[in-house]
Amino acid sequence: MPKRNKGLYYFLGFLAVLIIEICIAVFVQGGFIRSYLGDFLVAIMLYCGLMSFTKLPVIESLIAVLGFSILVEIIQGLGILEMLPLPQGKLIKTITGERFDILDILMYFLGIVLCGFIEYKRVQSYFKPSMKS
Repeated sequence: MPKRNKGLYYFLGFLAVLIIEICIAVFVQGGFIRSYLGDFLVAIMLYCGLMSFTKLPVIESLIAVLGFSILVEIIQGLGILEMLPLPQGKLIKTITGERFDILDILMYFLGIVLCGFIEYKRVQSYFKPSMKS
């Protein structure tokens, strides 16, 4: 991917995953997709969003998104969100989550691993010799 368009590609990825997340929130009532696939995708969405607006290195960005995701999950577990003066509507609960679940952390981790794998393959493709003679 050309450097000048890198941010645009990440932003388009962010928008695509955001649309999927909104569809899950609106149309899926429960089960694996809502409970776990959404967390997997949110890690990817946050990574793409971060990469579209910053020039952070890949590893630092992956770690930052995973750390942020785990922090939000810990805050849920400690009940801090209920203590904050936030509106307690459905939208806030959908965005922040409602309860601590260790499997959510696993899903964030797997989403970040996928991002790292894609980045590795992308960089690796730059160094492959050309097959043209």
